[in-house]
Amino acid sequence: MPGFARLPGWLRGGRSAAALAPIEDSAPLSGSPREGCRNCATVFVGNFCPACGQEADTRMPGVWAFLFEMFTHHVGSEGKLPRTLWRLFARPGALTADYFAGIRARYIRPVRLYLIASVAFFVVGGVLTQHLATPIHIDNAVKIEIARESKDLRSEWEEQLVKRVRQWTQLPEAVRTEVLVKSAFDYAPKVMFMLLPLFALLTFLLYWNRRRPYVAHLVFALHWHALVFFTALLALCVRWQPLVLLLVLYVLVCLPLALRRAFGGRALATLLRVIVLLVLQALAQAVAVLALVLAVLAL
Repeated sequence: MPGFARLPGWLRGGRSAAALAPIEDSAPLSGSPREGCRNCATVFVGNFCPACGQEADTRMPGVWAFLFEMFTHHVGSEGKLPRTLWRLFARPGALTADYFAGIRARYIRPVRLYLIASVAFFVVGGVLTQHLATPIHIDNAVKIEIARESKDLRSEWEEQLVKRVRQWTQLPEAVRTEVLVKSAFDYAPKVMFMLLPLFALLTFLLYWNRRRPYVAHLVFALHWHALVFFTALLALCVRWQPLVLLLVLYVLVCLPLALRRAFGGRALATLLRVIVLLVLQALAQAVAVLALVLAVLAL
């Protein structure tokens, strides 16, 4: 890279600009073949260990080299992220079908894609919500009353539920809105992560006749939730009502398309499965929201 050699040593680290450039097979990076791979001790000549895939050059990179490698490997034009996102949005369900067909190395793995999408949504969404929210101050008397009533709740589950719901309804609307907005980005990642296996279980039951293992449906759930997170992040960043509506319609249309590409089936049967899936998922999310409210009141 131009100017890379002029950077200070603490930025360049152990790898030089030549280490970041493509290397011919005739120029092994590992030095002496007698050293072997530091991970599995396999003796080899080349840039990567043929047994475990670890890089031959294990010197610690500097800050600039580390960021450059990360960008080119995941985000750059030759990285997996643009290719994966294009496949995810352009042909919903095709990413899962490719995974079933064994086409995996060219894309980001399902778990990592889900983590990237969820972290991006909750981090960026939390910052935007905190920036755009109107400051609302809860009166100290209200806080004291809430704490006092919470401590007075008896151990019976039914009475706790009734009192907490009554306590919630007695709060001012502005206070309820502020509490929910602030708490949603704290609890939502855990709730969504718990609902993901349930979503996979529902598709597994709905496509029982396809004889796909549960893990296959879990892969589909990871891809689908990643698509939902990225779409929701776009809607949260734009905040233009017509575009948000189009994005919601896009997600609703993508679900039957994704299910049909991944698991097959006729159009009418897929549509019926989508209706059942959405209804059951909505019920699960309603229970999760109720649990979220109760958790907020219990604080």
